[in-house]
Amino acid sequence: MNTYVVAFLRAILAGVLTASALPFLFALVIVISSLTTGQPTQALATLYVLLIIVVSIAAVIASVSLFIGLPVSYVLRRLRRYSNQAHVGAGVVLGFISFPVCFAVIGDQDSDASLFLLYLYAALAGGVTADSWWRNTSDLIGSDLALI
Repeated sequence: MNTYVVAFLRAILAGVLTASALPFLFALVIVISSLTTGQPTQALATLYVLLIIVVSIAAVIASVSLFIGLPVSYVLRRLRRYSNQAHVGAGVVLGFISFPVCFAVIGDQDSDASLFLLYLYAALAGGVTADSWWRNTSDLIGSDLALI
């Protein structure tokens, strides 16, 4: 498999694991509570919901990384600004604005101020994804920068 594809998949995995950590902890508490109180159906439903959440997170991170993150990385490379700080900064900004842009596109103008925590969490996932991409491709790109 192409090394860039492997690097992309690793970056997506890092972002998904980061973004899924908090829902996983909530689900773990609910599953343990459900099993100790004798409600296995609630535990199973919680696991299904967690699976839906993780798949949704993976779809969002993969699509934002593919359609926005990779072109930004290419622009950084062309501008000779290919650094970890530039990638993480771009990842944090893209992660932070991904949800407000989504809400604006679907026409939801009544966004709650409590969603700000969701924006910060998405910024964290974006930064981790960008950092993983840079770490996995910096050696590959380093030799190519002389060709530009």
